[in-house]
Amino acid sequence: MIKFNLLIFGLLLLSFSSFSQKGTLSGTVNDLEKNPIQNVVISLLTQKDSILHRFTRSNNEGKFLVKNIKFGKYIVITSHNQFVDYVDEIEIK
Repeated sequence: MIKFNLLIFGLLLLSFSSFSQKGTLSGTVNDLEKNPIQNVVISLLTQKDSILHRFTRSNNEGKFLVKNIKFGKYIVITSHNQFVDYVDEIEIK
């Protein structure tokens, strides 16, 4: 039986460009033992109405990158079939 672990973000970095009014979300998805998890779906939903804004998958090193995010408040959801979903609220500014 697969043991479910809570997904945690390591190295969650937000970088922004003040001229374009858009930001970038990047980071690494790890399990509780700090091992990178590949093929995790990272979804970014608008906080106001929960509409999917952007999504991506983590690579074989657990790293992901989401570009051209409009400034605002979002819900981040990470999903993987062997782990519990992780949900958090963020603001890109």
